[in-house]
Amino acid sequence: MKQDRVVVLGGGYAGILAAQRIAGRAPAGTRVELISDRPHFTERIRLHERVAGSAPRRIPLQRLLGRAGVTIRVGRVEGIDRSAGTVRLDGGAVPFDLALVATGSRTDWERIAGAAEHALAPCDEDAAERMAAHVAGGNLAPLVVVGGGLTAVETAAELAARGQVVRLVTAGPVLPDHAPAARVYAVGVLRALGVRLREETRVVAIERDAVHLADGEAIVGRPVWCAGFVPHPIAYDADLAAAPSGQILVDATLRSRSDPRIFAAGDVARVEGSAHLRMGCVTAMPMGAHAADSIVARLRGKEADAFRFRFLVQCLSLGRRQGLVQTVDPWDRALPRFFRGRTGAWIKERVCRLSVGALEWEQRLPGLYRWPRPPLQHGAPLRERLLPR
Repeated sequence: MKQDRVVVLGGGYAGILAAQRIAGRAPAGTRVELISDRPHFTERIRLHERVAGSAPRRIPLQRLLGRAGVTIRVGRVEGIDRSAGTVRLDGGAVPFDLALVATGSRTDWERIAGAAEHALAPCDEDAAERMAAHVAGGNLAPLVVVGGGLTAVETAAELAARGQVVRLVTAGPVLPDHAPAARVYAVGVLRALGVRLREETRVVAIERDAVHLADGEAIVGRPVWCAGFVPHPIAYDADLAAAPSGQILVDATLRSRSDPRIFAAGDVARVEGSAHLRMGCVTAMPMGAHAADSIVARLRGKEADAFRFRFLVQCLSLGRRQGLVQTVDPWDRALPRFFRGRTGAWIKERVCRLSVGALEWEQRLPGLYRWPRPPLQHGAPLRERLLPR
């Protein structure tokens, strides 16, 4: 009997959940292997806490995958050789029958001159560790956070709450996708923590000790880059169809448009007809679970279902004691209602804990993980079911 070999690339939220689910639900004899560039899983949604002085939040991969029977291989993925049916690593090659790419995203260092050379960042583990070492070193110079989205606001608030001098500069308003009242609240908390804000101000260059603005002014301080992510570049290396963002283009079942043996999930994937799916843990875990279900269906000779997902909230912390939870419609557009203060902080913390809890429980009960989905309209074409009106 043929033994299918499924290889999962990436040890983040999407990859781990997918590997657990495939191993627990695939036909007997299926071999599942996960490749990660490090032997542990990092709670990436807590990296803003790490840079401000919290201990690293890491879980050994063996703890999350050993019971599921997943083989763990530590190595850096360099590409996919589609003609040979192998994944290229820095130390060799791994053959596959089916592959799931869940290599995630990284800091977009190329967006502004000088960022890669001079800026700190909390957006991925290696960069966060360097930033944590800088902050722990007792440097008294201000930190200039560049960006106005969730990562930038959480980072600025966390650092300021720990006593760091913080400036925040953003090309638009702070939290532009939030309801006006929620934005006013967040700005008020940041100012109360001592963060000095410069909204509607474009950054044109970064040096080690200054951020240069379009109007010619320079803000003195060590830059902290929080202005965007880019997907792992594996789509181009493997010559897979990609979106302008560099994400692998996948159909509604999360299968690559270029190769029926390859699936993708998380930040590295772009689902055709679902441009509203932003990068983040909130979409990575549902996509990882659904990609696993699609792979299992393929192994069993069945038709895979279309991926469906609806947003509910956007959560962020504003230091350890306050938070902001913005309710959104299914397409991630802000609604008037939001939760703030200690209630917001409590909800945010529960969400972080549930993300790890879901990984721990999926290993024990494969298929347990569920996510919010919009109801299907009977008889509507697939595109109408996936796209907002």
